[in-house]
Amino acid sequence: MKKIAIFITFVLISMETICGATLDKALRVKRFNDPLKSGKSYYAMVFRNGFQSPLSTCKATRYMQTIKDPDCLPLTIPNKYCGGSCASYFIPVRRSGASNDVNGIFEDCRQCEPESYQVVRVLMLCPKINIGFKLKKVVLINKCRCRGIKCTLIKR
Repeated sequence: MKKIAIFITFVLISMETICGATLDKALRVKRFNDPLKSGKSYYAMVFRNGFQSPLSTCKATRYMQTIKDPDCLPLTIPNKYCGGSCASYFIPVRRSGASNDVNGIFEDCRQCEPESYQVVRVLMLCPKINIGFKLKKVVLINKCRCRGIKCTLIKR
């Protein structure tokens, strides 16, 4: 367990050195006693709510979205999409026994997704139908950020 704690410390120090992050604002390190093995302890990092790692590049990027319908003329509108990377961490510990399965002593997985958006209706010109137009719902993204998700391992 000491190796894991040293590794976590190294990761944190590296992140602070490279990115200039203030670790106290970003996360806290907790020490827990293991109830099953007296005298043993482990450490876990817990990100504070709303923290976005300086290693993350998740952002809303502008692009021109073309909306299509078989009965209508294509309509191009400005929109944004969420893209980039989010800093995720998984520090493994092997399960006891003959199995090759691993658990995470520390897991923090994140994905880049909309933080705020709005659903609007756009008017499409449709010469192929009697009424001559259609209203279509479109999602317009305002802002993106990294959000926590459940960590899953791919079995090999």
